[in-house]
Amino acid sequence: MASILKVNEIQHTGGTTAATIDSSGRILTPARPLFMAPGNASGYQNTSASNTIISDWNTSDSTISIMQGGMSFGSSGVTVPIAGIYEVFSSVIFKVENAEYGLLMIYKGNDRITLSQSYNITTGVTTENSVVTKAFVNCAAGDVLSIREQGQNAQWYNAGTYSTFSVQLIG
Repeated sequence: MASILKVNEIQHTGGTTAATIDSSGRILTPARPLFMAPGNASGYQNTSASNTIISDWNTSDSTISIMQGGMSFGSSGVTVPIAGIYEVFSSVIFKVENAEYGLLMIYKGNDRITLSQSYNITTGVTTENSVVTKAFVNCAAGDVLSIREQGQNAQWYNAGTYSTFSVQLIG
């Protein structure tokens, strides 16, 4: 004999709503923490000699950026509102030539999580590459996630939808 459980709302023991079930039986969760913004810098920027936070992300245009579920953004990066596993992604374009390199990194606080590189060993040839970095990061509430750059005589491009920074709670 099969049992059927019918509910309209599931709650945490503390009483706050964890999920609601609509009339079709789909589970609707509250707005999960999510941040996504395209680049907002003007043209190519010179790389720094040491890891430097990229803070030029367009968070003001709601047609192309998303900030929900308690996420907050500032010059030091994205602050996560609750503990959990977050997927972090970023891409920027690096222009490199003559043994130059550019690094794109994900940081949690002052700890480097990933490092992706664009490097050109060929003299007299300039390359422009989209560099991508991604990680799953275990965070506590209040942790700050940032994207940083570093390089040697290279330039990075962070304008419009050529570049992206996103953070989302996945578990």
